[in-house]
Amino acid sequence: DNIPDADILIATAWRTADCSEKLDKSKGEKYYFIQHYETWNGNAEDVNKTWKMPFKKIVIADWLKNIAESMGEKAYYVPNAFDFSEFGMDIRPEERKDRKVMMLYNDLEFKGSIYGLTAFRKLKKEFNDLEVSLFGVPDRPADLPDWIEYHQTPERNLLRRLYNEASVFISPSLAEGFPLPPAEAMMCGAALACTDIGGHREYAIDDKTALLF
Repeated sequence: DNIPDADILIATAWRTADCSEKLDKSKGEKYYFIQHYETWNGNAEDVNKTWKMPFKKIVIADWLKNIAESMGEKAYYVPNAFDFSEFGMDIRPEERKDRKVMMLYNDLEFKGSIYGLTAFRKLKKEFNDLEVSLFGVPDRPADLPDWIEYHQTPERNLLRRLYNEASVFISPSLAEGFPLPPAEAMMCGAALACTDIGGHREYAIDDKTALLF
């Protein structure tokens, strides 16, 4: 009753797709904007069911297109775009501190932040001059060491400066649709070390544009 009649209706997550499928045609031609394989947010059976619904499907990454095709579904590939007026290189890489690293912090397990922090703690014992900068939406973790700086929801201009100060950006996620922070860091001149997953492979080519592990 609260959704107006329209020409087009776009579902943006598996839960909204499940709701949208029940709506009348008067609410618009149905599209499904797929940004992840959302089994981290629901069981595979429920998620897969929405992929098979009679929507026009748009995916943001090749690996998601492959999943759709493995289900016998057609999907249109429209990758994320980047605004080079918002992020870019202000400090040349050779002018940065050698051991200044940066990572996005997220308390969801599949984001892999715990693995990055474990690595930083080990590296700090070997390299006393290691500097680590984190940013994220959650409050600063209570057990975060004092030598790791944390910026909660930084403004875009501050985020650009942090990217430009970092020599290396780390992305240890176990799953990503098409993650923007690692790419933004690359746009600002940071080297990228990231997990070998579909979302990173949209722009990270091992030993050419990044180190994948």
